[in-house]
Amino acid sequence: MTTALRIPDRLEDFVVKAFGDVGRNWLARLPSLVADASSAWQLHVGAPFEPGGNVGWVAPVRRADGSDAALKVSCPAHRNPWEAKGLQHWAGRGAARLFDSDEASQILLLERCVPGTNGDELDVATGNEIVASLLAELHAVDPPADDEFEPLATLVERFRETMWDWFDRFERPVDRGVVAQADELFTSLTSSSTDAVLLHGDLGPGNAVLSERGWLAIDPHPVLGDRAFDVKQVLSLRDLRDAREQVAFFADRLDLDAGRIAGWTFACCVQAALWGRSVGDALTFRKYLDRTEQLSSQRLV
Repeated sequence: MTTALRIPDRLEDFVVKAFGDVGRNWLARLPSLVADASSAWQLHVGAPFEPGGNVGWVAPVRRADGSDAALKVSCPAHRNPWEAKGLQHWAGRGAARLFDSDEASQILLLERCVPGTNGDELDVATGNEIVASLLAELHAVDPPADDEFEPLATLVERFRETMWDWFDRFERPVDRGVVAQADELFTSLTSSSTDAVLLHGDLGPGNAVLSERGWLAIDPHPVLGDRAFDVKQVLSLRDLRDAREQVAFFADRLDLDAGRIAGWTFACCVQAALWGRSVGDALTFRKYLDRTEQLSSQRLV
């Protein structure tokens, strides 16, 4: 490394707000983590991408052979033990390639996407089409063995537990019936699923990036399960005043049941709203609660 390490403001603010002392300690160790990776993999590290992500420090790097790559160092408070394994499984099919990893430190050496434009900069219709195309490509890859990745049911159980914990510990900002409805949806959707594909888990438009190979998915949180779950992320980030049309688009494009898409979106938005409340983020709380109200008002759940 030739310059002092720059930490994007958004990353610093989020990890401290969300993870407290764990986030602060990781930020303090971040320069040495980057330096160790740079030495081990013989990298010349550039300035981090701005504004960057919420839980990971990412920068362009030059490898010893002169090729370009990207270095990603993730905060340990946001555990994602399956990311490297998921990228290995997809092997560049719909996702950025993985070149190397130090899973103990949550450090990845990745394909650099140039020009790196992400889907947040696109209109809703175009962004939805790109996300749908990437999900179709990722889901078409032969599924791994059942014991290779965490099942969606395990992730959902954590969602249910944390959702009720946040509801009980903090001032009650929503009606208990809304949380109970989300809980019932989590349970019924998990028990009735017949899918067993490797899901991206977090494919909103910001995690779709343009590269020389076309649009690629980045930052997966892979789990094994119901394909309809993978649509919840993009919809939860949308204004859903036209929810019926957006749900129908993904259902038709990916050959999925519209009710399952809407159900996963509603339940995950309730959980995300309560997370926002738990960290004192009123804007996040209100945004996700608005999505649940929009889905309910159109009788999609």
